Amino acid sequence: MFSIVNGRLDCNVAEVTAKHGLNANGAVQRYVDNAVIRFCDPIVPFESGALKSTAQSMSLIGSGEVIYRIVYARYQYCRTDLNHPNGRQAKWFEVMKGQHLAEIHDGAMRVAMGG
Repeated sequence: MFSIVNGRLDCNVAEVTAKHGLNANGAVQRYVDNAVIRFCDPIVPFESGALKSTAQSMSLIGSGEVIYRIVYARYQYCRTDLNHPNGRQAKWFEVMKGQHLAEIHDGAMRVAMGG
């Protein structure tokens, strides 16, 4: 037997998303941005450290965009034929996602749940 109940649920969506850190520049997005930088760090091509350091200096943590801004960033990112020592490589964001996406997801869930 089924019962049909008509009702209304009033909810302040902005308040709920802010409570769980899901708002713009919220705790969850800041966690994700920092995790992306942290997990990309060991695989970003490195000679002087300038490329790697732009992720921190050029990105607005919490914006959802991690920026590597230096003249040769695109060249280093796209050229898969370049030989980078010590496990560093082109397409570092895609590589990092393949290795750490589940970990970032789980961490974001913990932050959203207040942990």
